Amino acid sequence: MGKPVRKTGRTIAVLVAIILGAASIYVVATWPYNVVGWMTYRILGKPFPSRVTELQNIKRFLDAKRKLNKKEYDAAFQGLQYLRQNVAVTFPFFKEIYLYLGYIHDLRGDLRGEEALHRELETKDKVFALFLEGLYAIRHGRDVEGKGYLAESIKLDNQFNRLGKYRGVALKALGTVALPKKSSK
Repeated sequence: MGKPVRKTGRTIAVLVAIILGAASIYVVATWPYNVVGWMTYRILGKPFPSRVTELQNIKRFLDAKRKLNKKEYDAAFQGLQYLRQNVAVTFPFFKEIYLYLGYIHDLRGDLRGEEALHRELETKDKVFALFLEGLYAIRHGRDVEGKGYLAESIKLDNQFNRLGKYRGVALKALGTVALPKKSSK
């Protein structure tokens, strides 16, 4: 008779792989509200974002957006300024905060404020800053310069995938996306 094949080593390896896979899915799904996220924030010395704070900030953002829709620009500006100073890049509406603040600055005719906003955004998210700078330039009649900024933002977005839902807007502004023709019946 032959020796029996020992499968315990292979079985243990499969169990360890399954446990590590489940643990990694858990960490990704619950980030940063898990032990690994908590330790990472502690090591980096950053304040740990609580869910309550994030929900309050989302509520503030929605309130500011409501005020903006009602054309209460000063109240909306105050709320968006607070969020701009107190939220991280990971905030779900981070890009919209800068988009709406730029819109309010543009309505007021505050060119310096809008340019300062772009400079600050560039330190936080270069791809989205280039996108907004391109829209800003196009809005103010500098089409060639604006399209250059938008092309650069698309190029960087291909690497870093930061534009998200605004990629289509950038492509339309560049003229690389053909609009669907309406069929006449």
